[in-house]
Amino acid sequence: MSKINKENLAIARLMLLQHTDIQIIDDAGDSTLSSYCLNAKGMPILNLESKYKNQIMQFKIEDDDLVLIIKGQVHALNAESLAAARFLRYFSQGSSADVVAEIDIEECQLNNSQGVWIIDSYQELDLKNEFAYEIEDRMSDHMNEDHVDAMRAYCNLIGIKPSSSEPSMIGVDHYGFHLKLDEKNVRFDFEQRCSDGTEVREALVAMAAAGRAAALT
Repeated sequence: MSKINKENLAIARLMLLQHTDIQIIDDAGDSTLSSYCLNAKGMPILNLESKYKNQIMQFKIEDDDLVLIIKGQVHALNAESLAAARFLRYFSQGSSADVVAEIDIEECQLNNSQGVWIIDSYQELDLKNEFAYEIEDRMSDHMNEDHVDAMRAYCNLIGIKPSSSEPSMIGVDHYGFHLKLDEKNVRFDFEQRCSDGTEVREALVAMAAAGRAAALT
């Protein structure tokens, strides 16, 4: 095992931002899959059975030969909390699981072909989202009310054309945003980290211009 380097730290960060499914590993080693998004601290919010509340559990995200392993305590969320509202905005179809909960991460490691990389502190991943929850709500509402054309342009960047409904923005963080496209959550990354609302706006305008140009080629 080695202390994680800058390159692999960026890989671990992207895995948490880009994926929407996480494996829940119980004491017997059996796994179930849950949808997840991140809370304002950058830690996963997910659905799980109530029997797992307040337990320390292991979670896993896989991407080809990359495996991100997380260990932390599960805390059930109040249904009226801002974090629970964010989860339901991402996954409005609901789940058969009992509760919406968040993981208070205590240990984190990335396994890849180069070895096992230990993340000493979850804060190293720089996933704290200062836009959640009220600021991103204002950003998303503004885009959904006034800039649907820009969101269609973003879809051109990844070669997707919504078929049954208009795209809608559901979440924003310092590294990118998610759109709801035909009931699927699709991730769009900024070229670089945005530290404030002005930088987010500039990034969104530039991506819309690039998307419109892509439609012409």
